[in-house]
Amino acid sequence: MLSLTVRQQWIFEGIALEDTESVELMAKYLYAFDYSDASSPRGGPLAINTKMYLLANEYKMPDLASLALQKFKRVAQFLHSGEGFVAALKAIYDKRAITASDDQIRSLVVDLWLHNGPHLIAGPDRALLSRMVTTTPLFLMDLTMKCAKALDASTDGHTTAEHESYPRRNRDPVSF
Repeated sequence: MLSLTVRQQWIFEGIALEDTESVELMAKYLYAFDYSDASSPRGGPLAINTKMYLLANEYKMPDLASLALQKFKRVAQFLHSGEGFVAALKAIYDKRAITASDDQIRSLVVDLWLHNGPHLIAGPDRALLSRMVTTTPLFLMDLTMKCAKALDASTDGHTTAEHESYPRRNRDPVSF
């Protein structure tokens, strides 16, 4: 049962939910099978759709999770500032525990960074993005794994040394 306490805090099955915006959107979804991501004071539509996806997974609502992913993909096509990206990263990677059900949204955020990262870093949110990306080790691990898989696929399993166009030199590991 979903209820609102005197302190304006949502309670769901005895659990206090701190993100009232997402909970309100989830309640609207239960009645209309849709929610609006158009107006959000915190992080914009990208963050809202990320939070809705995570909330849907937490409460085992696959239809809501699917809708949130569709909306995330739609909004991600028009990403022009770092604020929404940072809010999405925080929602995903600042959780107490990242679960296997978060894999789809994590993969989408990594793809979003690979596609838009250089453009976003060149913009006005450079310091914010740099700080967030470099202080989120699980995101960096996801990014590294995605790049490694892409590199492995592009080399057809051959080692990098076999594809180098310049001769390798034996170097002393201490000197550069």
